[in-house]
Amino acid sequence: MIDLNIETGNHRLNIRSAAIVTVGNQLLLNKQKAENHWYLPGGRVKAGESSKDALSRELFEELGLRLEIGDFLFVCENFFSIGSQPVHEIGFYFKVDLQEDIAEKALSFSDDKTIFQWHEISRLSNIAVKPEFLKSILSNSNQNLKSYYCVL
Repeated sequence: MIDLNIETGNHRLNIRSAAIVTVGNQLLLNKQKAENHWYLPGGRVKAGESSKDALSRELFEELGLRLEIGDFLFVCENFFSIGSQPVHEIGFYFKVDLQEDIAEKALSFSDDKTIFQWHEISRLSNIAVKPEFLKSILSNSNQNLKSYYCVL
């Protein structure tokens, strides 16, 4: 299957699924070692794959765990650039709750390129998180996340 990452002229269209993985007041974020910003675990949806199945596959590939994908929370169109290339991303966001023992044993690690790390939700304003809107949504309503649609 092919990633739904489409080059259209000088633009790129990404279809992505992401997990809001929490334990208590902690949120799991990851980043590439070469980058300065953090983002939610997940990845591109493949052609013919549902956004929920894509997230399950991506989390297994990234974390080595079969995690139960929870409720669909929201979809967001996000416009940004990678270098000089404009990107139009449609992101599907799902809730994933973990038991503390699994989180402590399995989810804080790094490899040659990627770092996964827990961050206190109340301190998200102190770090670079992309997309930016996640800071306010998660900081203000972690326990009562609602489904909605946004465009950035």
